[in-house]
Amino acid sequence: MSPTDARRLIVRPSTGRERAVTECEHHHIEQQLDLRYGPVPSWVARREVHLAAGVTLSAEEEPWREELVTVEQGSIDVIGRCGRVVHVATGAVLTLDGVPFAAVRCTSAEPAILVAVRRRPRPSCPP
Repeated sequence: MSPTDARRLIVRPSTGRERAVTECEHHHIEQQLDLRYGPVPSWVARREVHLAAGVTLSAEEEPWREELVTVEQGSIDVIGRCGRVVHVATGAVLTLDGVPFAAVRCTSAEPAILVAVRRRPRPSCPP
């Protein structure tokens, strides 16, 4: 992608440091991805996790194996085992599988709604 095909956006993570992100101007999203209410193929498992304001959910309480997670409402902090906090809000898409985190905490006044999708296990073939 040439510099004329992209524009620079500035993203400010919670640490305050800046990093450049490029977005291609030729690709436009016609509609939002709706993992909460939209149809998903039969090979996809979907679940919702609701966190009331101020509630913290430990990594041991909720497994996130092989799941893609979207924040559908509210905002959360992902608290790392080292104490680092990453804040994400409505519209964020993330994976927590393989991330060394200790807990997820709802930081918004409204409940946080997380939708997680993953591939369903393949059925075993009869012997």
